[in-house]
Amino acid sequence: MAEIVVSTEGSAYPVVVERGLALKLGAGLKEAVEGKLLVIADEHTAPLLGEVLAAEAGAALFVAPAGEATKAFDQLERACAAAADA
Repeated sequence: MAEIVVSTEGSAYPVVVERGLALKLGAGLKEAVEGKLLVIADEHTAPLLGEVLAAEAGAALFVAPAGEATKAFDQLERACAAAADA
């Protein structure tokens, strides 16, 4: 495992690099966050990681269409509705 500290003008934060770390995120989120979770992924990343992450975190999954054109307020509205229903 490697940890890199990224410094910005107002703060700093660690970035952890580890083989297979993405597959461990769900359990970590479940421990770290109280309440309901919503994982947001697009139709390309959902099958790669979103579904596993949501399942392991006990979270709902919102899948948005892929592409820049879908980064719009109607998708934000759908994601907010999914969060409210989660």
